[in-house]
Amino acid sequence: MNKQELSATANAMVADNKGLLAADESTGTMGKRLDSIGVENVEDNRRDYREMMFRSEGIGNYISGVILYDETLRQNAADGTPLAKLLNDTGVIPGIKVDMGAKDLPGRPAEKITEGLDGLPGRVEEYYNLGARFAKWRAVIDIADAVGSTSQLIAAAASLPQSKMIVATDRGIFFKMQQAVPDKELLVAPTGGSGATCRSCASCPWMGMNGLENLLTALEQGSNEVFVDTQVGIKAMKSLGRMIDFRNQQNT
Repeated sequence: MNKQELSATANAMVADNKGLLAADESTGTMGKRLDSIGVENVEDNRRDYREMMFRSEGIGNYISGVILYDETLRQNAADGTPLAKLLNDTGVIPGIKVDMGAKDLPGRPAEKITEGLDGLPGRVEEYYNLGARFAKWRAVIDIADAVGSTSQLIAAAASLPQSKMIVATDRGIFFKMQQAVPDKELLVAPTGGSGATCRSCASCPWMGMNGLENLLTALEQGSNEVFVDTQVGIKAMKSLGRMIDFRNQQNT
C-alpha cells in the first residue's frame, strides 16, 4: 500500500457520521452468539450470519469499514462473491484483525501481552491480497489500581496509599469518594481530547440521562423496555440489589 492509498483509506474510515463495525469475533465467541438463538456453530452458519449484516440495505451510508476475522476474509457469500468484494461494492472498506489474542504475561498474571508479531509481515501481505485495507491490533493494558462497584471504589480510595488519584466514574460516585477521603486529592479522569462529547467521565451526558424522573416515566408508561437473556437479568438484579442496599446504609 503506497502513501496515497494509505491516506485515502484513513480519511474514508473517519468519514463524518460513519463508524466501524467489529465483525472479528473468534470462532468460540461466534459460537456463543449462535448458541443463544439455537443455531449450530459451523462455518456456513458463521458466514450466513455475517453476510446478513453485510447485505443490510444502505450499510455504506453508516459504516465506513468492517473488521473481519481470518476465516471471514477468506469466505465467499452464498452466491460465490468474496465477502471482501461484497463490502467493497457497497462502499465499505474491509479490514482484518491481525493479532493472535491476549495472553497472561509470564511472571505478571495481572498484565496481558498480545501475541502475533511472529509472521506478521507475511500475514499482512496475504490479507492485503485478499482485499483487506486496514488492520486491527488489540493490546490490553491494565493501568488501574482498582476497578469495582461503588463501595469497592470508596474502599479503594481509603486504603490505597496514594495522596492523589485519577478517578474515572460518574459525578455521584466521585462525590461520595471525596466525602470518604477528604484528605486526598481526587482528579477527574479526562476524556479523549477535543473530539470527545463530554469533558470527563464525571460529566458524561449519557449517564446523566438515567435520572430518577426518566426511570419513573419508564416504569409508569412501560416505555424503553429492553429484553435481555435470563441469566444476564439475574446478574443485573444482583447489582441493582447491591446499589439499593448501599443507598439504605447511607440513609441509616
